[in-house]
Amino acid sequence: MAQTAATLLDIVALRVRDPSNTAHSRSTVLGLLSDAQRLVNGIAEEVVATATLTVPPYRTILPVEENLATCLRLTGMRDESGRSLTPVPWRALAHANRAWWRATASRSRCWSTIGRDLVVVTPAAPDTQTLTAVFVTKTTALATEATVTEVTNATDAAIMDLTEALLLLKSRRLDAVGGPMARVAAFAGMSLPTQQTPA
Repeated sequence: MAQTAATLLDIVALRVRDPSNTAHSRSTVLGLLSDAQRLVNGIAEEVVATATLTVPPYRTILPVEENLATCLRLTGMRDESGRSLTPVPWRALAHANRAWWRATASRSRCWSTIGRDLVVVTPAAPDTQTLTAVFVTKTTALATEATVTEVTNATDAAIMDLTEALLLLKSRRLDAVGGPMARVAAFAGMSLPTQQTPA
């Protein structure tokens, strides 16, 4: 069960010692919560979607934004028969075939992304292909305080930690940022560098 934005807002306001929202307006905190939800979902991959991707004949490179408007990160690709295409790092495509962008076959066998903007489906097919893209979707903005988060309660904690860290940075309370950032780093599976004191 997800929580309302108002609940998260109140908790974050208490954490940064601003319960009446005088230092940070509720709309500012709501915007940060919305962005934090999107970022945390990109890490946790909780809200996923599928969409049809139409690949024109002999085309291997497609823009993601035009074809999959709500895609945050592509995680899989299936053809019409339901067969999963093999994900390949795009730099490895040249190792298999130096002219991968011109390679053709009766159907595509693998896919890759170039950055976050382009998707590669190779080899190119002579006919139009209809593929199913599986991707982590952009969560909807928390437009009002009554809006419910799209992620689970376990992930709501990371959203609040990230928002708390951003608000502490904004108010230049650098000494207090370490705690929430450590929790966000642990959630993301990262470790923070330790601060070395001069001798």
